[in-house]
Amino acid sequence: MSSQTAGQAADANTSTKYQTDARKRLAETENYCITEFTVSPGQQSPWHFHTSTSDLFYVLSGRLDLLLAEPTEVVALHAGQSHQIPCGRVHKFKAGEPGGARYMLIQGVGKPDFVVVDR
Repeated sequence: MSSQTAGQAADANTSTKYQTDARKRLAETENYCITEFTVSPGQQSPWHFHTSTSDLFYVLSGRLDLLLAEPTEVVALHAGQSHQIPCGRVHKFKAGEPGGARYMLIQGVGKPDFVVVDR
C-alpha cells in the first residue's frame, strides 16, 4: 500500500500534513466528517487542536495512542475501543507497536479544522 500525505487525494480541502498508509473519507457534510485511516508503527500527527469540532477515535484493529495536553495524558486504544477528544484540547495520535492501527475518526459537530501547535 502506498503512503499518502493527508491533505492529498481523498481530502484535498484540508491543510493537514502528516503521513498515513491509507485515508478514506466515508462521509462528509458541512458539520461532520468520518474518515478511515491506516497507520504504520511510529506514524503520528503533529500536536494540534480543533476550534469547533471534537474528535472521536474508534480503533478497528491494532493499537493507537492518543497523547493529550493540559493535563498530560496518554490513552492507549485497542480494537473495539474509542475515545472522544473535545474541541480546544491539544492532542496528537501515534500508531502503536508492533503493527500500527486502522481506525475511524469522526469529527463534528461544526466545520472541521486543524490548528497546529508547537510543543
